[in-house]
This record gives sequence, structure tokens and C-alpha cells, in this order.
Amino acid sequence: MLLKEPKQWLAFTSVMVFLVAWYVFIITAPTAITFEDGGELATEPYILGSAHPSGQPLFTVLGKPITLVPLGPISWRTNLFSSLASAAALVVLLLVYMKLGKDLDLGKTREFFYVRLVTGICVCLFTVFSLDYWLQSILTEVYALNALMFILIIYLTMMYHETGYDHYLYLLGFALGLSIGNHHTTIFILPAVIYLVLDRNWRVILDLKIILLVVALAVIGISIYLELPLRSAREVLIDWGDPQTKRNFLAVFFRHQYAPIKVERTTAKLISQLSFFGFGIQQTAFVIWFSFIGMAYLTWRLSRKAIFIFTLFIFYTIGFVYLINPVTPRLLPFLLRTFYLPAYMLLAIMTGLGLLCLMEFVYWLDQRKNWQLRELYVYFSLLLLILPALPARANYQKANRRYYFYTYDYVNNMLKSIKKDSVMFTIYAQDTFPLWYSQFVEGKRPDVVVVHQRLFINEWFRKMVGNFHPDVKLNLRSLRRKGYIPFSRQADLFQSEFIALNEERPMFASQYCRLFSNRFNLKKKGAVYEFLRPDRDYSRDIDPRRYYKFRGFDQRSKYYQMEMRAVEIARDSYLS
Repeated sequence: MLLKEPKQWLAFTSVMVFLVAWYVFIITAPTAITFEDGGELATEPYILGSAHPSGQPLFTVLGKPITLVPLGPISWRTNLFSSLASAAALVVLLLVYMKLGKDLDLGKTREFFYVRLVTGICVCLFTVFSLDYWLQSILTEVYALNALMFILIIYLTMMYHETGYDHYLYLLGFALGLSIGNHHTTIFILPAVIYLVLDRNWRVILDLKIILLVVALAVIGISIYLELPLRSAREVLIDWGDPQTKRNFLAVFFRHQYAPIKVERTTAKLISQLSFFGFGIQQTAFVIWFSFIGMAYLTWRLSRKAIFIFTLFIFYTIGFVYLINPVTPRLLPFLLRTFYLPAYMLLAIMTGLGLLCLMEFVYWLDQRKNWQLRELYVYFSLLLLILPALPARANYQKANRRYYFYTYDYVNNMLKSIKKDSVMFTIYAQDTFPLWYSQFVEGKRPDVVVVHQRLFINEWFRKMVGNFHPDVKLNLRSLRRKGYIPFSRQADLFQSEFIALNEERPMFASQYCRLFSNRFNLKKKGAVYEFLRPDRDYSRDIDPRRYYKFRGFDQRSKYYQMEMRAVEIARDSYLS
């Protein structure tokens, strides 16, 4: 019997997918700040500043409203924003899969619609419980929003291919421009999008009116970047790159800070790098086998859309590896796995198609053998919902950060160790961004001058420090009169002169800083290192067992085991 109103069931399922995914993300999300970019990206929407290149203005603008909602700490609210974006992406993912499944479906009946719906739920749950997608959905990062923009562009492209309506092209152009305002990796989607658009109507490239309107809407979308110079002109607390001038703005937009490292490219190296894609890690090895069936099934039944999907998959796997080409494989999990989120969504789609292929094979046997088992298809498909429990069980301990306070305690322990009106030298995101969050969001220790050892050579960073601490001496012009200074010595020379100009201030360094270890005598001072000076009297070190917090060290989660090395270093720094 043909189904008359499938949209009602699809709408109900979409709502349930959103609520279930959001619930999973909320109960596993941390309430406090985390490492990497979490501290900075939690601060940017709150102060409407300029984040690290390329600025991420879309994340900042969309994240601002949720920072105004009184729902706990700002870090929890920005984590909530990521979970909302991820849950919304899963709804669009379900719609994309249902369209693919509809084109592939042999039986246009009520029973097969339910089968397709159930396998669509599996697709969404596979994505929810993929390790990296799960992690990025509960942390303050740009990749959840990037996943939403990616799958939305896919949906609009497929809608245009199905209907041929020009307004989908206009929405597509706007979405593409807007998505670049969050992360530049959206550019990898263009070849596949252009292919499917031209497959529907290649003459569209001859219609100047449509082309100009699509380009104009894309420009309107990408104009979200105007937020950077407009906010920079008001001297915000974090003003990365000072993008007020054309030169500085282009440097931020094109990510000049991250200059590529030229290393030899070999086939063996490429294969080694691709091995970090992590099929089994994401959804367990057993489930992944269905994705290979889905790939073959998609190729056999739907050649044009198969090319579309496979092109996206290749660009979001091999394309990233080839572009970034990390120097060592050790860096790959941190550099690439977050970029793989769109590929994991495509992988989940192909896994669902593999399950659908299995069900259609049973349908084919029923037609050939006349087994009269059509009514059992729905009940059998319900058993498929057990499969997402496998990656859920495998990844829960790794992804659950509900009781994660290590970063929050780490930065507070540092601040407790620092004297009044001190200078605190940092060098990585792990020690800098949490300090920015504590100062600019929570208002803690505004007297401490945070100096990033590598960023300090940039004039925009020294300007930012001077705006927040007008009493700090930053007259470093004498270095410019020394002629050319090799980049490897700039940080050392700049900081040496900065210390000489501000010698009346106590100086401290985080546990990660080793730049001064050969030139200055450092003494461990609780959670930090203090610069020793022969003309100063140093007080006795404070007792860390009575003064500090160490929440998270005794957790039995596999996540803490993954970060055990960093935890051990921090603990040695505290307790030695």
C-alpha cells in the first residue's frame, strides 16, 4: 500500500533525532573551559572580538546571543551552541539520506518508507556516536557549525538537482559564502557542487542573470567578515591581527600566520597519513563494513549522485592530507581529525545505504521466492537500531567530559601562584587561551600581564597588551634599529628587552615555556615558574596540597588516559 503522507512521519523523526542527539551532547558536555581553542572561542562571542585567523566571524556572531542566556558559565553556553549546531546538522543529514534512499528504493510502499526511515535514524546515530563528531559537538569549537553548513549545502545542491528551481541556487550561493565566514574548508565542496548543478542543467552557466545573482548572494554571505574590522576599530580585548587596515585584514582572512611547511611528498607518506582517518575508531570496525557495501550499492544504482558523494569524500580526506601535509604523523590526530567531520557524515550515509541494500536484498529474495515476508521488513529493520549501540558503547568513555575540570583548575592554579601585577609568559593555546577566558570573561586577575612568547613579536599583539595594560612599557623600537633580525631570534630579543623595561614587575612562566631556561634561573613556584633575580628576596614556596585543586586526576575515563602525559607533566609541576 502506497504511503500518502510520509512528510508527517519524517517531521516527527527529525524532531526526535534532534532531541535525542542534543540530549546525548548535553549530558556529556563539560561545564568548564577546555584546552586547544576552547578558551579563546568561548571568549570571542562574549566580547565580540577577533579570533585567530581566519577570524571565524560567523561563529562569533551566531554565538553571541547564546552568551546572553543565563544558563551557567559562558563556557557552558558556548558548548551548548556547538551541541545545537551539531543536532541541527543531524536533522539535515537525515533529509539528505532520505532523498538518496528514495532514489534507490525498489519498493515504493509504506513498509519500505519505514525501512528507509529506520536506516536514516541509524545514519544519524552513527554520526552522533562517532568519536570526533561527538567530541566536537560538546566542545566550544568551529567544527560543529562547519558540519552544519556542509550538510546544508549538500541538501540545497540535491534539492536543485531534483527540482531545478533557481531559488535553490540562490540559497546555495548565500550558504557557500556564509560558510566561509566560519571555516575556509568549505571551499573543498565546490567541485562536487558544480558537478551536480551542471548535471541538472549545464545551460545555467550561460544565464548571466542567474550567475550574477548567485555570486552577489555569495558575496553578501562572505561579507560577514566585515565584522572583524568594525569590531577591531573599537579596540576589543582580543584583536587578533588588528584587521583594521586592508593589509592586516587580508593577512587574517588568508591565514598568513599559518605559512605552509614545505616537506617532501611521497606515496608511502600519503598512505601513512591517511591511516589516521580512523574508520574503526569512529564507528567500530564491524559497523564500517556496511559502508563498503553502501559504496558499492551507491555506485551500482545511482552513478551521478555516487560521483557527487565520492568526490566530496575524496576532497575531505585525501584533499586535506595533501593540502596540510604534516611534517610528522604524530601531529595528524590534532591537525586533521577535526577536519574529517564532513567525511564521517558521508561515511555514515554510506553505512546507512549498506543497511538499506541488505533490506532490498531481502525484498529481492521475496520477489523471486515469493516468501510473503514483506510485513517482517519493518520489524527486522527495527533490529538495526541496535547497531548504533556499538559505537556508543565503544566511545562513551572517551567522549564523556561531564566531570572535566582539569583545564579550569589548571588555569586557576596558575593564577593562585602568580604575585600581584606580575607578567605571565605563555607559549601555547593550552596556557594562553584559558588565561584569556579567566581574565576577559570571569574578570579574574586583571593585574596579570599575559605575554605569549611567539605572538609577542607581532605589533598587533603588543598593541592588544598595551590597550588592556596601559601602564606596561612596550617601547621596543630599539630593536628595529639593529637591522635585520632572524626570525628564530626575534622572540628571544623582544622578550629580553621587554623584561628589561618592566624589571619592577615579578616575572613568571607556564610549565610549557622553556625559552628562558638557558638564560635565566627559573624556580618552580607552585603551578608556574618564577624568574629568579639576584637582588630580590623570594618567599617560601606555597604548599600545593592545601592551595590547589586537582579535579580530574582520579577519573577512570579513557579520555583522561588519552591525556595522561599532559596530566602527569602538570602534576609534576604542581607537586614538585
